[in-house]
Amino acid sequence: MTTPILPTDCDPLARALLPIILHKLANATQLLSGMNAMLGLEGGDELFNARASDLSRCSLDLNRLGWALAVVASGSGADLLLSRREPRGLETLLGLVGDACRREGCAGISLPEPLPRLTPGALSGWELPWALASLLLAAAEEQGSGTLQWSLEPVGEAGWELRLGESEGLAERARQVLPHLQGAQWHCADGRACLQMPAAWLAKE
Repeated sequence: MTTPILPTDCDPLARALLPIILHKLANATQLLSGMNAMLGLEGGDELFNARASDLSRCSLDLNRLGWALAVVASGSGADLLLSRREPRGLETLLGLVGDACRREGCAGISLPEPLPRLTPGALSGWELPWALASLLLAAAEEQGSGTLQWSLEPVGEAGWELRLGESEGLAERARQVLPHLQGAQWHCADGRACLQMPAAWLAKE
C-alpha cells in the first residue's frame, strides 16, 4: 500500500493528483538528464539533435504540469497561478484525473474531444478547472467501477452544464467547491446532478 504523502485533511484533488504530477515530472527529469548525458558522448551532438523533438515534447509537458500544479496548489490555498491562463487547461487537468482514477482503481473517465476552452473570463483562472476536476474525481470514486457517465455541454445561450449522476459523495464535494464558483449553480433532480455555469467561462473549440 502506498503511504500517503499528504495530511488526511488536505484537498482531495491534491491528494489524488500530486502523485501523478510527481511521477510525470520525474519522467521528464529523467529524459532531460539522458539528453544532457548525450552531449558528453562522442558523437553526442548528432544524437542530441536527432532527439530534438523529444526535448520539445518534454518542454510542453513541463509547461502543462507546472500549470496543473499551480491549479492544485491554488485549490489548497496557495495563490500560485497569478495571472496565468491556460485555454486548453481542461485537457491537462481532467487527463490527470483520469490517470488518478486508473491508479486508484475507481470508475474510469473518458474525455470528449474536443473539450471546451477556458476563457479569460473564468474567474481567477484556477477555480473552474479545479472544481470540474474535483467533481469528476468525487463522482468516479463514488461509482467505484465501470466508466463514469458525464457531459459538459453548452445550453443555448444560457451557459454551460456539467451533468453527472447524483450521489451523496458528489453532493458533499459540490458543497465544498461551489463557494469558489461565484455565478454557478448546483441542482439535483431525478437522480441527476447538474452544475450550471455562465457562458463566458468556457468557449467551444
